[in-house]
Amino acid sequence: MIELSGLTRVFPTGGGVRDVSFRIELGEHVTLAGPSGAGKTTLLRLIAGLERADKGTVRIGERDVTQTEPHERHVSFIGQRPALYPHLNVLRNLTIGVELRDGWRRPNAGLISRAEDAADKLGIRELLSRTVHDLSGGEQQRVALGRAIVSGHPVWLWDEPFAHLDPLTRQGLREQLHLIRAGQGPTILEVTHDPGDACSGQRVIVLTGGSVAQVGPPAEVSARPNSRGVATSLGWPPMNIIDGPAAPAAGAPGLPCPWGILPRDIGLGPAPVGAVDLGEWELSRVEHPGPRPLWFLVRAGCRLYRWADPSDATALRVRLHALRWTRFDARTGQRIPDGPEG
Repeated sequence: MIELSGLTRVFPTGGGVRDVSFRIELGEHVTLAGPSGAGKTTLLRLIAGLERADKGTVRIGERDVTQTEPHERHVSFIGQRPALYPHLNVLRNLTIGVELRDGWRRPNAGLISRAEDAADKLGIRELLSRTVHDLSGGEQQRVALGRAIVSGHPVWLWDEPFAHLDPLTRQGLREQLHLIRAGQGPTILEVTHDPGDACSGQRVIVLTGGSVAQVGPPAEVSARPNSRGVATSLGWPPMNIIDGPAAPAAGAPGLPCPWGILPRDIGLGPAPVGAVDLGEWELSRVEHPGPRPLWFLVRAGCRLYRWADPSDATALRVRLHALRWTRFDARTGQRIPDGPEG
């Protein structure tokens, strides 16, 4: 369990986090999302003890660890780049954390067995005798994750550990770690800039401007974001935001700007009763990130994402399904609680 109460750390040059409070339950996997500079990594470092808070408290389990040294907090911190010992082989890199923590000179048979078991789970058993310099980036990150498994720490803090891996390696690691987490049960707080990865946890915490903007299950937060910052931080593709003069077609009810619609709520063709006609748009680009093509539609400086269907034509008359949209205040960016999604 991780519990933060009023946690604040402000840097002289700007940035940091302010009055952050939330609780992560035992064994829960929570993602921490938000734009660059929102304070995600700072928050992770405060929990790990690598930064000192100006005020507020950090509790891990039943202990208040706000003033506790990092090595006494029983957390595993895994960053974007694996922090491995280049003069040690893979086996010793897996065991060194426990050796240093427990004051051992060399790993004993039990610790070696734990390391070998972790290596099996991560598919790196054949690498145990190699040095770090002989490993690829993906293999090095597997070693860093294996060290967290061997440590037995109940809390894992991930600062974008998959950011520099290719998509296939990243997906494979996520699948393996899902199985490992189910068996070992650590509490995981994961920082990510990837809107898709932000939806991989049981809950998501969205930071904007150093403060918590919204907390909840990813599907709920994606569908009902509290602000523009939240709307663009989750899911791929994220919620479409319309700012410009892409007004509805004549005779349709006026829509305020800015407003947002989810890609799934965009239809093509004449608008049936209860839908809003947005007029003709141009297909500017097609990508293939998944089983269906992703269309990029443009009109009057605005852009829409939409998953394409095989029956779609390129004569694009866009409509909104069932009047589903979200209004945002033009000045504050906060969600306006009225209208179809209010």
